[in-house]
Amino acid sequence: MFPKGQMRRALLILVALLVVVRACVASDDEPWSLLEAAPSTTLGRQETLRPNGDTIKSGTTIEPGTEYRYPIYVHCGIEWLGEFNDVLWKADVPAGVLDYVPAAWARAIGDNQRVTATLALSSNPDPVITATVNEVEITYRPATTNPPGCD
Repeated sequence: MFPKGQMRRALLILVALLVVVRACVASDDEPWSLLEAAPSTTLGRQETLRPNGDTIKSGTTIEPGTEYRYPIYVHCGIEWLGEFNDVLWKADVPAGVLDYVPAAWARAIGDNQRVTATLALSSNPDPVITATVNEVEITYRPATTNPPGCD
């Protein structure tokens, strides 16, 4: 059918293509094509943010129905959000996973090892804070323990 050299080249091209496709989907929360631009790291819901759109700090009192911009330090993962409304907040992340950061969030990390998330507090039925980056949400609940140290 085909000369041996052509078959070998075609097989190598096919394997290379499969490796590229696999790399696009591997360890990613949401697959994206090499032909598409990576998802935007800008917030698309500016009109629902605090009136001035500034970021908030840990220790702030936040209210349901308002979205806040909050820079999360991701050096040791995103398990611990910070303190809001006099409560420490811990993520629902896979047990035993150290330094967990979703791939969609990792693409938005700046040079200062921070990613700016949009936070929204809801209290129905139990209080939760939802942090969103690149349309990927992480849910935080009131913590029952203190956070461990981070090196």
